[in-house]
Amino acid sequence: MANTELILDPLKEYNMMFKTDFNDAAEEYFEKLSDQAKVDEEENASLVKKYNEKKVISDGLGNKLNGLKGIRTALIIFSILFIVVGLFLLFLSEPEMWKIIVSILLFALALTGIILIPTILNKKIKARDETYKKALEETNVALKACWDNMAPLNNLFRYNMGADISKMIQEAFEVDQIFDLKKYELLHSKYGMKDFVDIDTSVYDVLSGTLGNSPFLLAKTYNTALFDKTYTGSTTYTWTTRDSKGRVSVHTDTLYAEVVRPAPRYWYYTTMYYGNEFAPKLHFTRYSKDVDAMNEKQTEKYVAKKAKELRKKEIKSTRNGGNFTLMGDEKFEALFEATNRTDEVEFRMLFTPLARKNMVSLLMDDDNYGDDFHFIKEGMINKISSTHSNRFNYFAKPEDFYDYDYKRCKQKFLNYENEYFKGIYFDLAPVMAIPDYQEYEPDEYIFKGVLQKLRNVTPEETESLINELDYKLFVNSDCSTSAILKTKLIKKDDDIDEIEVNAYYYEAIPRSQTFTKMGRDGRMHTIVVKYIDYEPRTKVTPFAVMNFNTDEKSFREKLSSNETAGNFIKNFVSNAVVRNGLFGFIPSSKAYEGKSEEIKNYFENKKGE
Repeated sequence: MANTELILDPLKEYNMMFKTDFNDAAEEYFEKLSDQAKVDEEENASLVKKYNEKKVISDGLGNKLNGLKGIRTALIIFSILFIVVGLFLLFLSEPEMWKIIVSILLFALALTGIILIPTILNKKIKARDETYKKALEETNVALKACWDNMAPLNNLFRYNMGADISKMIQEAFEVDQIFDLKKYELLHSKYGMKDFVDIDTSVYDVLSGTLGNSPFLLAKTYNTALFDKTYTGSTTYTWTTRDSKGRVSVHTDTLYAEVVRPAPRYWYYTTMYYGNEFAPKLHFTRYSKDVDAMNEKQTEKYVAKKAKELRKKEIKSTRNGGNFTLMGDEKFEALFEATNRTDEVEFRMLFTPLARKNMVSLLMDDDNYGDDFHFIKEGMINKISSTHSNRFNYFAKPEDFYDYDYKRCKQKFLNYENEYFKGIYFDLAPVMAIPDYQEYEPDEYIFKGVLQKLRNVTPEETESLINELDYKLFVNSDCSTSAILKTKLIKKDDDIDEIEVNAYYYEAIPRSQTFTKMGRDGRMHTIVVKYIDYEPRTKVTPFAVMNFNTDEKSFREKLSSNETAGNFIKNFVSNAVVRNGLFGFIPSSKAYEGKSEEIKNYFENKKGE
């Protein structure tokens, strides 16, 4: 998609136009799904109402049943307690008349409780249980009717529906259905984006797309690093002392020791990568400072203080032969604070008066996300990492939208898609704030197809597909932590990429260390500190992936309904995942080699299906 309309004020245009446009497009998309599914909204409302009414009745009966069971339990407990206390008073204490009378009363109460349980309570519980079960059965039948009514619509939900909805909003950005080889080559070969090769980082999910004439990639990664963990041990000892008068005192003290050892931590991180040729030599880094949390007076004070610091930095840079030179916009310099920029000329080309105004508006906005983002420019790659994107899941599964209630399902869908678009929009807003990025016409780039000759699916999509599976499928029994899954292309076999999955994880090995310390009693004491050593381990597992024109639900249905297809797949598949038109599997044999066309014939959705 190439935009003909520039977004000159991203914050204002979102509030006045795009916010509504996003919602309208998502609502239109949902209505199309609903029309296709032929779900009768009024019929569903009637079924849901009937279910809710029956649920109120069954829940009420269930509560009453639980109340009676609670009374029965209480009677049993108190009856046993009364008998025990009565026996204690009679046989384990001095015999007295009042104790005998109390014991008789307790035995009578216990006997009454024992008689009430089978003669009255159990009968009532049985009758109420039958009534409850019947009401619960009617409730479940009513709920099933709701689910059956919504099944045609639920079956239409799939991964990444936002990609289709984005195409309905021509003035904004467009999301791709899949991060394909052309977009990969464009970002990596032309714009210089680095591959995710670090063995401590695995690509968990990706979304690619276009803003104006330039590509972007939203990548969620799963990461690990070693951090120091402190283990503590202690020993408590006592000693006695005698004073001059012969009085003995007992003293207690505790000695401590600690061991510091590396231990792994795991976390997710989401980053937006945006490629643009404008200002290609410029590098800078600015970090979020939550300036949107300040009121007007606090902002003025902050800007004045920061401007003073920056002027000192400018003088120091000049004296040391540096090139850091402040622009004439103190508010922008103080709030954006990209003081490590490498090219003053290109920095000024990028941040024109309009770009500075837009950026300050974004940073000070307290209605949306405000200053919740880091902005790193590395030549032609711009990286945006925001708090809101690290909290939001852009990769919802179809079942996340399933519901038996049409009205609630629609609201769930709209809420998600609006947050989806808002999140991506405001991750792109810092680059939208720079009009020259959108105006810049990139040099024509001819897709060389080098990667296409080597593989069918991009490394990022392959790695994210593998992360759909349970990591435990890729590790040995000695795994004590989570795992980072990395991929390596072995070969391309027609339409199938043969992959090697390297799982990096740790085995936790219990150890201990003994220390001796002098106590206040003048003696040496032993302290044992137990700790864990995390030993790195690796396991290699084969994997295969191919482009696959079907969704997971259709694949499962065809697998179960077509015995020949099912046996064919079971012949070489151990575990499989289908998502976004991709089919990945852990092979149990090499029987899939040369069979990509046969796989497609069995499972792909043909036109008219």
